[in-house]
Amino acid sequence: MKKYKFEIGIISFMLLFALIIFGFYLVFETFKEKKDYTLFLNPFTILKCDEWKCEDASSLLDEYNNKSYNVYLNGNFVGKNDVFYNTSNTKFYVFNNKNDNIYEEDDIVFSYDGNAKIEQKKIVE
Repeated sequence: MKKYKFEIGIISFMLLFALIIFGFYLVFETFKEKKDYTLFLNPFTILKCDEWKCEDASSLLDEYNNKSYNVYLNGNFVGKNDVFYNTSNTKFYVFNNKNDNIYEEDDIVFSYDGNAKIEQKKIVE
């Protein structure tokens, strides 16, 4: 056993170092996740955001389409609903838990997903 004392020490150090690095990674990802969010808007736009830096992800429609988002219609929060954009007829849909479309043609839709705290203020003209 004395012959392998150095090797055991090196392996133990490497395992401990790997666990510490993995711990830092998990902490960093947890903080980063709190700043990430996705905006799904009408007219059709998908923005993937990291804090205030947003990138257009509209070309990745299949990845974001038909998923649950926090939805505001005309400035009023209506809950977490499925948002769907149909590219064949360029129509926007917001489905409630009964699978009914609650979106009307003239509604202003704002929907987001993520841990960020976002509000839409209703402005009356």
